[in-house]
Amino acid sequence: MRPGLLSPIERRVRAAHNKGIVMGFLATETFSTAAILRDALALKSRQGVYNVLANLEAEGLVRRQSIQRGDGSSVALWGITHHGVAYASTYVDGRLLVPRAFEPARVAVPLLTHTLELQRMQLSARAAGWSGWLNCDKLEMWQGKLRRPDAIAQSPNSLTVAIEFERTFKSIKRYQQILADYLVALKQVRFGHVVWVTPTREMAQRLRQIITSFTAVSVAGQRVAVVPERHHASLFFCDVATWPHYSQREFYANSEDRRLTQKQSPFGAHSG
Repeated sequence: MRPGLLSPIERRVRAAHNKGIVMGFLATETFSTAAILRDALALKSRQGVYNVLANLEAEGLVRRQSIQRGDGSSVALWGITHHGVAYASTYVDGRLLVPRAFEPARVAVPLLTHTLELQRMQLSARAAGWSGWLNCDKLEMWQGKLRRPDAIAQSPNSLTVAIEFERTFKSIKRYQQILADYLVALKQVRFGHVVWVTPTREMAQRLRQIITSFTAVSVAGQRVAVVPERHHASLFFCDVATWPHYSQREFYANSEDRRLTQKQSPFGAHSG
């Protein structure tokens, strides 16, 4: 055998390994792109991931479908088939967990960019030592009426983190209610902290200015004061380029800088 070439047994082992990674990822994500799956496989070449996907397609485990975006462009998605669902189904704690099969007609096109960016964030977090990533839109039920984050994951220091990917700004009133929900969840120790991730650093800075400008929120009909020294310590903001290596020092080095940036907020202070 020539140096660098795998033996037949080694090729079968590698193929099984790659198959397990792709099917495991699609079992939770339903669909993805070849570029994201290449990152999941840690492959350097585009041809490598297409070889893997072609083999899985030949086995009937995945299918490819081009989806039209709202702007007229298209994106090729690879999704798990019903046959793949049967392959990927597994028992956990005595219950059979059955993934969703890829149905192109049910892809939420307006949310497609959001969904794919969350997949990239998941892989970046995994590479940095995070674990237990859970997409909250996949949950059948969410406890209580509090806001459901985009995802929940365990940081390398075993902290449960609520993760929000914010592509566009919401209304000031909506952010005030979101903050109220998260302050309640943090008090109940559902999460260790909350992090908002945005496409750009400028957007992350502006979002921080909005959310930290509130002086009070409404909780169960009661006005509750926001205490920056206590409440802001669990709120984090960063862009996708920084994720998941973020910290509050991204935007202010000390409490004096924090007070200064709040005063300079273009949105002013909001008391509800």
